[in-house]
Amino acid sequence: SVLQRLGFPEEWTVTLTDDEADPALLPTRRNLLAAMRWLTHNVVAGDVLFFYFSGHGVQCADDGADEEDAMDDALCPADHAQAGYVSENQVFDALVRQLPSGVRLTLLLDFCLPCTVPELPFAYDSHKARWVQEANPWHSEGDVVCISARPEAEEDLTLEELQRLRSLDSGLVTSNFLQAMGTLAQRRKGPVTYQELMSEVQAQMQSTGFRRLPRLTATQAFDPAKRTFRFFDAMHNSNPEVGLRSKKLHRSFR
Repeated sequence: SVLQRLGFPEEWTVTLTDDEADPALLPTRRNLLAAMRWLTHNVVAGDVLFFYFSGHGVQCADDGADEEDAMDDALCPADHAQAGYVSENQVFDALVRQLPSGVRLTLLLDFCLPCTVPELPFAYDSHKARWVQEANPWHSEGDVVCISARPEAEEDLTLEELQRLRSLDSGLVTSNFLQAMGTLAQRRKGPVTYQELMSEVQAQMQSTGFRRLPRLTATQAFDPAKRTFRFFDAMHNSNPEVGLRSKKLHRSFR
């Protein structure tokens, strides 16, 4: 309903949920990858895309890396026990890598335990008011903005906190993002910046009693204090280099 109010007709969306009777609409590994490819197929400058995932994330070994202990974060499809996970590299390849300049993709990702799927090149540090670039970034031409949760705040999560998270009716990122948008709209101050949105999401999260913090990542560096939050605007590519900076260093080695 939120997407429809924003101008995304129902016939332009694909929804995969656990309670679907149609096997083609279950969130299996095959269907997730197919839906991602459908979303980005034949896009051109001016197209606007939205991808939302609410579910489990894990960290798994990357069998394709040279380093023995290189790790990938991954999505958990419904059939992960039989079909395996969808790695962050697979998500990046399907959603981000081939986007042309002028295409806008907004990602809203809500994991029980936050992870860095997909690993976009820029992460915003709100304390220092600057973008921090990945050690080995993969730059693309599209304008991708991702709102999720910071994983580092969860490293010492207690069993009680984890049980509380799993007992919620909806994910923290989802519910607090929607609550923040509603609160900002009620103030009737007009368009809000990314900085104002992320500050309100953080305030909503802190009011729940959890230690989770929101995370803003992107493929194009911009000023969150000046750029208005919208789903439909697109920055053209400003990255001087496109592609993986160093193929010798695994992007997820940690």
